[in-house]
Amino acid sequence: MGEADVYINKKGLDEAARCFSRVPEMVKLRRNELAQAVTNLCKALQFHSQDPVIFNELGLAYLQQGNYPEAIHSFMQALTKHPRDAESHHNLAIAYCRLKDLQKGRGYFLAALQINPANADTRYNLEKIEK
Repeated sequence: MGEADVYINKKGLDEAARCFSRVPEMVKLRRNELAQAVTNLCKALQFHSQDPVIFNELGLAYLQQGNYPEAIHSFMQALTKHPRDAESHHNLAIAYCRLKDLQKGRGYFLAALQINPANADTRYNLEKIEK
């Protein structure tokens, strides 16, 4: 039994299909095929407009492109769907820091740590901006 079978048995076929359908966009993002990732993620949002993971992935693509206002918008959309997502808080903090708004960045790093105090990356980034 493969990993996909385990996931299907654990989460159900519909949830597995939804999650696995995002894999191509995530691969493009990791391969730095950013324009195509943005296009595909925007299309995915047409069908899954309430999915915080898609908004977060879209934000990451915009962040890597240097389009910080769109990244912030996407991360904020992710947080409206899932307010306690530490990863979206962390990513939002990075976007604000890249815009040199360290105060907002600090606030979102702190929010991420409240949700997931064990996240070493968030703690490191917070310490870095507080120096």
